[in-house]
Amino acid sequence: MSIPSGLVSTSELAELCGYTPRTINNWAKQGVITPIPRVGRKGNDYDLVPTLSAILEFMSEKSGSDELYSAELGAAKMRQLRARTEMDELKLGLMRGELHHSDDIRRVFEPMLIRLRTNLLGLGMSVAPAIAGTSDVNGIAGIIREHLERAISELSNYDFKDFKQHANVEN
Repeated sequence: MSIPSGLVSTSELAELCGYTPRTINNWAKQGVITPIPRVGRKGNDYDLVPTLSAILEFMSEKSGSDELYSAELGAAKMRQLRARTEMDELKLGLMRGELHHSDDIRRVFEPMLIRLRTNLLGLGMSVAPAIAGTSDVNGIAGIIREHLERAISELSNYDFKDFKQHANVEN
């Protein structure tokens, strides 16, 4: 679930509301809720809070004619409250630095992983001359280990306390 926009997929909305994706799609076709078409992908997203409000309104209109809808209205209100609480908890986690946006994680780790990949792919060229002519298996293993440790040392030296600082550079 994307925190800033509050968008959820059809299946996520169905799970939150306790209905099937088919029911969600039917409500969208009936105009009960407003889907947001995905760009470049199949399916729809829904803006969570306005969509839940529309579902509650739909349920309350139905409740005058059927006791079943009154029970469903109460259950829908509880699901809406749970969804809002979950959103608030996630936002609080972001503010406390306990959670991070996927874009922040990508921005911090992608360059590091690219350098690791480059270092690992270059092992053959750096190890080959060092082990050429060596027949001692333990000596070869030691050379390979030394080169591997050098290749991955950047990852082991990373200070995760700096993550928030690096992650928020573009925010």
